[in-house]
Amino acid sequence: MIGTSIKCPFLEEIKMAYCKAYPIKKMIPVASIKENPCVTPTHFHCPIYEEGAKDSVTFHILSISADSCPFFEESNMMYCKVYPIKKMIPISAMQLESCCTKEAYHECDAYLNIAEGDKTVRVKGFLMKSDLSYHEGHTWLKREKDKVKVGFDDFASQLLGNIEKVELPVRGEQVKVNNALLKVKCGGYIAEPSSPLSGTVVEVNECLLRNPNLIQRDPYGQGWLFTIAPSGNDERSLSGIKAQEWLDKEIDRFHSLLEREMGVTLTDGGEMIRDLHERLSINEWNRLIKAFLRPEGGI
Repeated sequence: MIGTSIKCPFLEEIKMAYCKAYPIKKMIPVASIKENPCVTPTHFHCPIYEEGAKDSVTFHILSISADSCPFFEESNMMYCKVYPIKKMIPISAMQLESCCTKEAYHECDAYLNIAEGDKTVRVKGFLMKSDLSYHEGHTWLKREKDKVKVGFDDFASQLLGNIEKVELPVRGEQVKVNNALLKVKCGGYIAEPSSPLSGTVVEVNECLLRNPNLIQRDPYGQGWLFTIAPSGNDERSLSGIKAQEWLDKEIDRFHSLLEREMGVTLTDGGEMIRDLHERLSINEWNRLIKAFLRPEGGI
């Protein structure tokens, strides 16, 4: 049993059975084999059993009176209910290696496709929500009547890495587009991302004060930042295919700046390095933050 540990809601636990003597380990749900000869004394008529037991007379005699075949094995398994192929994995292996039993299941494509539907897309490994618009400072915007909810996109959340502290604006504070709006402390370094629009702060996500890493774990959900009542028409953002094309170029720009000018090599897949600030000097870190979270000009 996985018990109360964190696990994906699409992970299903089931008891399976298989024949240890059969060349192919064909898994069968235990609940569906109540009438199977393998679990009755008639199992000794099975040709697979006869082949496996022929070298041991004692083994054969003892198994005749048994309720089930000695080659009949039961095992607690787990599988993904939404993955196209029902691949059975022993629970012991899931607990040791699988992201399905850790918070990392939020990054799984199968989980995202079902949990988020068609609203989630990937651009070179980074997630975007197709129902949101995006500002050049890597914040997302979601209009809610006369207000706009704001948060970091997946690129920004991974760039910041392990966040130790967030200083949010206060309710009623007047903000101006492209001006610093909040402070994020990451391993002793400070980032001050810019506001995507002008207006009045009407709500802040106070959960971030207690658990700032929600930004990295769930940037489009529980990791949202604040809500603004816009005061003008200075919002500049992209959505849909144009937003995806923009992020694609941003990722290429990031790779170029990091590898060619700072000498930091990415992994083979080009994924963001965890806790990148630990690999950079304060000047290099500030340069990245200015280039991507406090950009000058427009999209």
